[in-house]
Amino acid sequence: MLFADPGEMEVTVGSVLSETADGPAETQHWHRKADGSVFWATLSLSPLGDEGFVAVSQDTTEKHQYDKMLERQNDRLKEFTDILAHDLKSALSVISS
Repeated sequence: MLFADPGEMEVTVGSVLSETADGPAETQHWHRKADGSVFWATLSLSPLGDEGFVAVSQDTTEKHQYDKMLERQNDRLKEFTDILAHDLKSALSVISS
């Protein structure tokens, strides 16, 4: 099985194949290996004229995990700067009064 979620596979494969009418298409999803383990992969499809498609699936689990870690750090940094801005505004309003 290519995708970890069979329901997702039906929707994704159809949409990616329709995108290849305009040229190569790429999608990222959880995939399932033959042993049952899952991994995050980038699937690239390119049309071969009337002969079919070339499909390349690349394991991008580490990059996906790194991107998620960066998103969490950015969220924490935004929360910190929001708190800091609030505290500074409060202090400045006391000083200016």
